[in-house]
Amino acid sequence: MQRMYRYSESEHDFIMIDGRNVEIPRFRRRSDVHTLCLLHGADGIAILNEPAAGTGADFCLEFFAADGSKTIPPKSVQACSVAFADLLGILPFHSQNYKFSDESGVHDAMIMSHLGECKVVKIDKNKEPASALCLGELEI
Repeated sequence: MQRMYRYSESEHDFIMIDGRNVEIPRFRRRSDVHTLCLLHGADGIAILNEPAAGTGADFCLEFFAADGSKTIPPKSVQACSVAFADLLGILPFHSQNYKFSDESGVHDAMIMSHLGECKVVKIDKNKEPASALCLGELEI
C-alpha cells in the first residue's frame, strides 16, 4: 500500500506522493489521477521524485492536475511539496533551505516558519510566502 498525504494551500487540496526509490506508474495514468482526485476532492497529485543529476536539487516535483494532465505546478503545489519534503526528512531536521526542480525549472525555497502541521514557505525570492497545511495521511 502506497503512503500518501493530503496537503492544502489557499483552499486548494493536493495529494502528495513520495515517488523516490519506488515505481508508481498507476499514479501517472490520466484515468487513475482523475479517479483519485474525484474520490478525495483533490485539485491534483504531486509526486516527489529523486532529483535529476546535475541540477543541484534536493528533489524533483511532478504534478498532475485533477483531469489527469501533466502540467507545470502552481505556486500552491510548490509550497506544499517543500512542506512535504520537510515531513519526509529529505534534508536534515530543521533545514530551512530547499532546492527543487519541476517543469518550469529549478527553484529555491525556504521554510520561513514551522507552525505544527502548517509551514510557511517562500518559493524563489520575489514571490509571496504561502502556507502549506498537512491534512493527514491517506491510505490508498
